[in-house]
Amino acid sequence: MNENQVEIYIRSSPLGDVGIHWRNISKPEQPVEEPVVLKQRIINRDDGQKVTINSLIKDTKPSLILARYGNKVLLQLTGLDATEARSQEMGRRISESVLWVVDDSPEAESQLKKLAACALLSFCEKESTFLTIIRSSIDFDGLNGFKVDAEKIEQLYSNVDKHFNPLLSEVSSSDISPSVWSTPETIDIQSPEFKVLVKQISQTSLSNLSKTEEPVVVVAQFKKEDNRQQLVYKGNVWKPEKKIPVPADSKRKVQVPPPPDPLPPKKNRLAVPLIILLIAILAIIYVNYQFPATPTPKPKPTPKSTPTPTPTPTPTPTPTPTPTPTPTPTPTPTPTTTPTPTPTPTPTP
Repeated sequence: MNENQVEIYIRSSPLGDVGIHWRNISKPEQPVEEPVVLKQRIINRDDGQKVTINSLIKDTKPSLILARYGNKVLLQLTGLDATEARSQEMGRRISESVLWVVDDSPEAESQLKKLAACALLSFCEKESTFLTIIRSSIDFDGLNGFKVDAEKIEQLYSNVDKHFNPLLSEVSSSDISPSVWSTPETIDIQSPEFKVLVKQISQTSLSNLSKTEEPVVVVAQFKKEDNRQQLVYKGNVWKPEKKIPVPADSKRKVQVPPPPDPLPPKKNRLAVPLIILLIAILAIIYVNYQFPATPTPKPKPTPKSTPTPTPTPTPTPTPTPTPTPTPTPTPTPTPTTTPTPTPTPTPTP
């Protein structure tokens, strides 16, 4: 397989305030770049949420993830201790991670499974050759960065048999079991079962889990229990998305539309008369207030027909004003003046 198809990422801490971050060391400039495969949410939780594979581990503890999904196969090692010199310069423990991502193929899967076996056996020995190569290849680069000897990390992938064969020479191939991916267990690393498990991981195909394109995510994490190192092996933790079961009664209601249909019409039957009544009341109020002139003349003609006889005697009040002018002519001195001129014309004939 062409080594150029392998992408390698390192996660570490610089001296400055930038903080821990990923770098793609497969590129010459080793840019800050978070692996795309780690952003994909493929793990289905019981609550229906989807999470990334990194949510399954604590990156500060020695852990391993071997996975295949999205036409990629990958191996991630986390919780690796940096060199003592770098930790002292930083003033605290530095936890580092390494990620190999390869296009899915039988050869790539075989190489990464061997790397996983080397990592599991090397976690037991702090000064193992495998971990020493990783530690020595990472160093500070100024305050806000770090640099990696990419060639050393690439050689771990290409020369994995050199590190792998001596470690597993004690385990026979007759112990291989396809059920290794589906059998979680907690094993003491000093027990013979531990090396048997490691050998099974290195030689059992991931394709035995499923004939479909379903993801495979194998998780293992180390822990200390009563001063003993143990491996908590979870196997393949990926599972299909859980579908919420629908009760049988609800299924029948969905299949037969008549039962839910009568409920809305009952409401409509009650609502329609109320709406009609409300509209009628509003219409009456509107008419009374909008056209007040038309109803008022109708009651006026009816009282006019009855009082018509009563207004006819109205001439009776007229004689009452006639006596009032009569007192004014009582001063009759005016007629006395008028007779005096009249006798003068008579003597002329």
